[in-house]
Amino acid sequence: MQPENKQSIRKRKFFFLAAAVISLLVLLFIFVLPSWRKPPEIGENLVKNPSFEKEKKGKPTAWEIESWVKDPEAGRCTLEKGKAYMGTKFVMVESFVPDHAAFTQLIRVKEDSIYKISGWIKTENVGRDNKGANIGIEGKMDSSKDIRGSRDRWKLVELYMRTGEDVTSFKLMLGLGGYGSLNTGKAFFDEIVVKEVENVPGGAYIASINWKEKGRSSFQSTFSIIGQEITLPRDIWKFFLSAAFMIIAAVLFGIYVRRHPAQAGK
Repeated sequence: MQPENKQSIRKRKFFFLAAAVISLLVLLFIFVLPSWRKPPEIGENLVKNPSFEKEKKGKPTAWEIESWVKDPEAGRCTLEKGKAYMGTKFVMVESFVPDHAAFTQLIRVKEDSIYKISGWIKTENVGRDNKGANIGIEGKMDSSKDIRGSRDRWKLVELYMRTGEDVTSFKLMLGLGGYGSLNTGKAFFDEIVVKEVENVPGGAYIASINWKEKGRSSFQSTFSIIGQEITLPRDIWKFFLSAAFMIIAAVLFGIYVRRHPAQAGK
């Protein structure tokens, strides 16, 4: 077998260098660039598809469905068309048996900040004895004023929330009923807003959310994959990035050794 000439060796070295650079750029795009995104401005609505006008296969995009009663016959959460508060679409949560069902969405926020949560609700045949239709936060008893009878009129509800140290997300819930207060009936929701504010009206109650209340460490971070909330150590991308570099380096070195055993042994 003839030894490789210098031009062939240079081509191989260029190939390995190009592969390493491309891999680095891909890793930077996946793990680093998302953290450099411009933070939302004060007053900007953080809710995706807030008026439910966008849909896919008959379901509102960016929204998930949860319920306390794990029975598909217990109720339904649907996208509706008709007399919406804004646009032509809205969502409905209907419970045939006492339940706490809701449309949910993971909202990205900033730590140590104040947010105003608001939306429009109307109801039909909601039970009087337990919590009615409301906008709340997963894991919190706090919620907006609950609505039980609206006589087909949209009613505005509001809730203020303060994030604690290292809190970068929370799960928003558009629900009927509440924790330990299950209910039946129909609840309709439209035009949902979560925005950062600088001031709170005098006398307004402010709910708080922090890692201690959620039973998590301040060194953890939460994100969403396919609608599922995942909690991992904070800055986990640094670990993945370092591990990926080591794997790429090992693979390239292994390829080089297999193709140049004589040089690698020197």
